[in-house]
Amino acid sequence: MTALIPGAEPWSHLGSSSHGALVLHGFTGNPGSMRGVAEALAAAGYHVEMPLLPGHGTTVEEMMPTRWADWAGAAEATYQALAARVDKVVVVGLSMGGALTLRLGADHPEVAGLVCINPATQPQAPEVVAMLQGMIDGGTHLIPAIGSDIADPAAHESAYEATPLAPLLSL
Repeated sequence: MTALIPGAEPWSHLGSSSHGALVLHGFTGNPGSMRGVAEALAAAGYHVEMPLLPGHGTTVEEMMPTRWADWAGAAEATYQALAARVDKVVVVGLSMGGALTLRLGADHPEVAGLVCINPATQPQAPEVVAMLQGMIDGGTHLIPAIGSDIADPAAHESAYEATPLAPLLSL
């Protein structure tokens, strides 16, 4: 595996309460974008797990073979590990992490709460899916970055400088 982007490290915290929080980053991003949220939950006493999802936090080339099943599987495994050591779990996610948050909530009605920050929840129109597939079939595998699209020009979210189309299509 390639070295991690500075700030992209996964993060885990043992809290003082019996409650836990699973914190999930977005597509082409990494845990750095959610570190403030995770630290605030930790300061409130929560046990916190903030995984680095497969293919993220290194290079866009390492993300190319990953798909929704990889990210959902990692989120599920982290949820299971956290739920085994706490009484209640809330799940918090940004963008794709929000979609994963909703998936976990649907799969686990025992989840105590869901927090979705700009969640990716709407399926793409069939013509958009066809366009993306056509681009891939035509040999285009990357498009300009979608990460760090924060409205504040002084803010910067650590994310890849390009968007891999096949993983995007799986999302």
